[in-house]
Amino acid sequence: MALALPACRDDELQSAHASPGAPYIIGVIAGRAPGEIFVVHTSSCDSEATVTLFFKARVVDATGVDTDTTALVVGRRVAVWSTGTVDESCPPITGAKLIVLQN
Repeated sequence: MALALPACRDDELQSAHASPGAPYIIGVIAGRAPGEIFVVHTSSCDSEATVTLFFKARVVDATGVDTDTTALVVGRRVAVWSTGTVDESCPPITGAKLIVLQN
């Protein structure tokens, strides 16, 4: 599944989408706790992730406009780029670098 943004707002957002690394996970926020969201693509361990927000993740809407973590509500579809470190638990745990809200 590819994610296309109409017009990127800056170099950070462009590099996140132009890099060979696809989003770590694209799915629906199924749960929310202080400092983290639980994202589910499908209901299997390798298609779920707990995503921490402690690294000051950048959150943008589908047009590339910055927003904040209050937009990360249960039921919202998101694409998440990881900070690169993944705890290989079930579900895996990773820090978010960039979260793009999808329509």
